[in-house]
Amino acid sequence: MLTLHTAKILVVSPNETDQAYMQDFFERIDGLTPPKFVISEFVPADKYDFIVFDCRTMPVYKVDEFTKLPEEVQAHFFLLDRYLRDTTKNVLFFGRYYHNLNYERCPSANSKFSLFARIQELLSFINHYNISEP
Repeated sequence: MLTLHTAKILVVSPNETDQAYMQDFFERIDGLTPPKFVISEFVPADKYDFIVFDCRTMPVYKVDEFTKLPEEVQAHFFLLDRYLRDTTKNVLFFGRYYHNLNYERCPSANSKFSLFARIQELLSFINHYNISEP
């Protein structure tokens, strides 16, 4: 059974500052196996149980706002789409809002408190939800 202590987590952040924030968050969780941290990079997710996709500092409320964002910000959101398209892993979205979020595969959190809660819920879901067809 997957637990906080056994979960293999991939954390994708948009920059070094946000990555440092995520590292601090995960270091404070007692007994957690340290996640793999990457900055705006696609990493094959086969060996991870789930992905935390960090968009905490990048809110997008409407499609027209998205098109006005700097190219590197848009690229980070396109990376989220790639993780959803090219992996079967659940992706926990850490941010305020994204108009194109796939709610079936992406639970979301918008604070440290809700991020911790969503991680626990996702672990429970992975342990108990039968994905095979009846």
